[in-house]
Amino acid sequence: MNETHAPAMGMVTGGVRLLLRLEGLTLFAGMVLLYAVGRIGRLAKN
Repeated sequence: MNETHAPAMGMVTGGVRLLLRLEGLTLFAGMVLLYAVGRIGRLAKN
């Protein structure tokens, strides 16, 4: 039996998958940076 495995419907593959991962990592890093800057700003006021 020769079965071919097609990607599931709606599944992202290849370069698009990489771009989505990079976008997620960029958003995460940006939010961490904004949180850290806000924390430092609040600590400086005290």
